[in-house]
Amino acid sequence: MTVVFYAGHKIEVHVSILTGKKKIAYDDKEVYPKRSLIASVHVFHVTEEGEDTEYKVQSAFRWHRLSARVRIWRNGEIIYVDK
Repeated sequence: MTVVFYAGHKIEVHVSILTGKKKIAYDDKEVYPKRSLIASVHVFHVTEEGEDTEYKVQSAFRWHRLSARVRIWRNGEIIYVDK
């Protein structure tokens, strides 16, 4: 599971290699429950300090490491890339 704290908010991304289930939560509220064994991008909008904020979460499987690669953008600016 990937947990990112940014601008006072928590973003959790959980990707199951075995089942393909992907779960994205923003401040402990689930915003994306789905199954997929391919790369996916999910966009969601929230209000932060009275402003509409767009988050984009990309996840893809890395079969050679049996893990997932996660990238997160906030209003078009990359805020997290796993290595």
